[in-house]
Amino acid sequence: MLTAALAALTRPVTIERVNGHPALTSPLGPHLETAGFHPTPKGYRIR
Repeated sequence: MLTAALAALTRPVTIERVNGHPALTSPLGPHLETAGFHPTPKGYRIR
């Protein structure tokens, strides 16, 4: 179901902060990558 919902997105989603801290330095980063997000200069993005 998540895959179908993500496929319906028309714009990319970027996570810039996690609990008030930069997403790129968050311990959740590897989990976001496993979920399909990719690191960008602003944070983690999924299309």
